[in-house]
Amino acid sequence: MDRTQRLEKLRELREFVNQINSESTTDALILVEGKRDFEALCYLGCSGNIKVYHNYKNMVNLVDNFRNKYKKLILLLDLDHSGE
Repeated sequence: MDRTQRLEKLRELREFVNQINSESTTDALILVEGKRDFEALCYLGCSGNIKVYHNYKNMVNLVDNFRNKYKKLILLLDLDHSGE
């Protein structure tokens, strides 16, 4: 990857982080799969309301929590195996 391609990828990443931050308000929840996904988003500068899916015991708990507190759900799922 040459310098121009790297700069383009960085620009895209900054744009993604800015979009996530603007979309995730107090009425929105960003849901990621695991702790490492959460840590990566925080490292990149995402500062919205981010929760880890695996912290919920089951889908019913997740839906109940979401339904009562948020108007919007943003799913950031990479569908990898645990720890990848």
